[in-house]
Amino acid sequence: MLKQTKNCSMLIICKSTCLMLGELVHHDLVFMFLIIFLQVDLTHLLASRDQELRALSAEMNQVHSELRVARGLIAEKDSEIQLIRGKNNQYVEENERLRAILGEWSTRAAKLERALEAERVSNMELQKNRAKLRRQSTREKIPDIPQSDSSSIGVL
Repeated sequence: MLKQTKNCSMLIICKSTCLMLGELVHHDLVFMFLIIFLQVDLTHLLASRDQELRALSAEMNQVHSELRVARGLIAEKDSEIQLIRGKNNQYVEENERLRAILGEWSTRAAKLERALEAERVSNMELQKNRAKLRRQSTREKIPDIPQSDSSSIGVL
């Protein structure tokens, strides 16, 4: 917009200069000069804009390409995350299952320890009773024989 205003003001200056110099320079030559000048300026302006558009277009294509690559990477990472979440859920379920089994085995082990302790106590009681019964049966089997001083056989 600024360049157009500049060109218009140059055109006005050139027209006024042409009117002042009317005696020295032919009017048609000045207008032709102005038209050529404006065409050259317009050509440069269009070339500059065309170059800017090509540069912007190339940059836009580069950004689109980078965007496609980034979206591809995001999709790949999302897939990896989904796989990891699936495996994690499997591990969580397996851990829960193993903890349940561990709890069951711990309960069984505690019951077996109590049963083993009860067996030990029972065995000790049985051994005491057995020893007691042996002592009693040994006393009952051996009659009380009066022992004389001359006897060399002793009771063990």
